[in-house]
Amino acid sequence: MRALCLAKLGRYDEAIPAYEAAFEVGDHPHTRADFGDLLDKAGRDRESLEQYQRAQEGDPHLAVGWCGEAVLRWNSSDPEIASKERAVELMRRALELEPENPEYLELMRTYEAGAVASER
Repeated sequence: MRALCLAKLGRYDEAIPAYEAAFEVGDHPHTRADFGDLLDKAGRDRESLEQYQRAQEGDPHLAVGWCGEAVLRWNSSDPEIASKERAVELMRRALELEPENPEYLELMRTYEAGAVASER
């Protein structure tokens, strides 16, 4: 809980070790996805990707893990992570799991339009 509160306050340098300490107590896929989001916001793309993928492995039905990786891949400046095409695939998976989620639907519209525009 402390890690989540620190992250919401934008105190990323303090939140990161708090998340790591939480994983010593128990490993939960949703917490991994939250940690991935924090690392993404802190500009630590490679570590963020690892956390999203661990969340997906821990619970393949956790839509936020798929959506988080999609957002990371869409926005990343790291050429080994950035992939508009992969972001669309990941967003499709998130929508399979939560087809009525308005945030996911909006992201998918944006990603599909952006992917088509980048093909031109």
